Amino acid sequence: MARGHIAERYSLFVLIGLGEGIVGTVAALSAAVAQQGWTLGAGLVGVAGTGLTFGMWWIISSCRPRSCSGNTAIECSSGLPRR
Repeated sequence: MARGHIAERYSLFVLIGLGEGIVGTVAALSAAVAQQGWTLGAGLVGVAGTGLTFGMWWIISSCRPRSCSGNTAIECSSGLPRR
């Protein structure tokens, strides 16, 4: 398998994982609001879930090299080392 394909799959896997984080937050928030209504706890669930997902995205996006010599934007955004 070519490096470009691995980098693309890695990038897509990260995007799917971050999307699942948001979907999980929305599902947990919906369940909390349905059971208790809007409370401080329900608001904290939404803020914490969104904040954690955003934090993971921030860490992943800050790990990219400053200058990338990759052939495509996907290779540059994946964070995988070039050989």
